[in-house]
Amino acid sequence: MQRHQSGANTGINVLYSGTVAAAVEAAFFGVPAMAVSLELSTELDFHKAAQIARSCSKVSPRCRRCGSCLNVNIPALDCGWPRGVRVCPQGVVLMDEVYTRQVAAGGQTVYSLDGRMAALHGTADCDQAGIGERFVTVTPLRFDLTDHAIMERLSTWNWPEMPTTP
Repeated sequence: MQRHQSGANTGINVLYSGTVAAAVEAAFFGVPAMAVSLELSTELDFHKAAQIARSCSKVSPRCRRCGSCLNVNIPALDCGWPRGVRVCPQGVVLMDEVYTRQVAAGGQTVYSLDGRMAALHGTADCDQAGIGERFVTVTPLRFDLTDHAIMERLSTWNWPEMPTTP
């Protein structure tokens, strides 16, 4: 089943999320941090989402020493209570994006970006799949995005000399 997952900060969306950025920044300074997002639905139950967030927040202080923050995503609650909690990696599934052209009230052309998650073949254990299966997902995130394996290989390449003057 394909789900829209707007509102959730899963997969690549963690790079664009101010919610996740604030938690990562806190973790950088050694403050236990947790980003919490609720998947959009027709009925947004922030009271229930807050109950879930409070339950999950009991473990976030344990991340202080590790420099990680927790990225918690709560599935849409209009279908009932989540099935449980799943600790899982960040997904790397691309979105099937669609741009919609509209004309605003002032006659200006406006483009809106929308999309749906592509099929999750071979990624059954990621955050995107967990939300789709109605689990609260918890993904530990770090602020160092360096690809150390590639960096080591790049350092052996013959890089051009830089000019001494512009």
